[in-house]
Amino acid sequence: MSTQEIEIRVPKLGESITEAMVGEWYVREGQYVAADKNLVSMESDKATFDIPAARGGIVSKILKKAGETAQVEEVIGYLKPAEAPAADLEETRRQRVEERRREDEERRRREEEERRDERDPGQRHIDLTLLLAELVENEQRQSRLDEVVVQRGEELAPEQRREAFGTE
Repeated sequence: MSTQEIEIRVPKLGESITEAMVGEWYVREGQYVAADKNLVSMESDKATFDIPAARGGIVSKILKKAGETAQVEEVIGYLKPAEAPAADLEETRRQRVEERRREDEERRRREEEERRDERDPGQRHIDLTLLLAELVENEQRQSRLDEVVVQRGEELAPEQRREAFGTE
């Protein structure tokens, strides 16, 4: 392969792992991949992991196909550094615009919640008070149920619990 091409190698995964099986190539030969995007998934007896592109480029050669085994540090393919094609740049731009739109929407939602809390600070207190009251009531029901069980020395059937205490 050309000296400009980057070797795609199986990384070291620890002393006990010596080989891994190629799971799935996420790109085909001749296809562009952006830097840090996953090229291929690998599987060992202890882990499943992805190998990312060291930089943007075109996968020029795949040496190991899905299902084949490769040794640690073995070259399984080559990546030729290249700029993203215009179509990929447009798609990346669209993705960034969509991501910014979602971030703006989330920021506006949080700001609206904060404004609502500022307008009605007592509402949060009321909600927490109601929740606490419900928890105390459930605890009291459970205590009464425990007393009956201890007094009778037996377990109540579910329908008896519902009838006596309004609970399961």
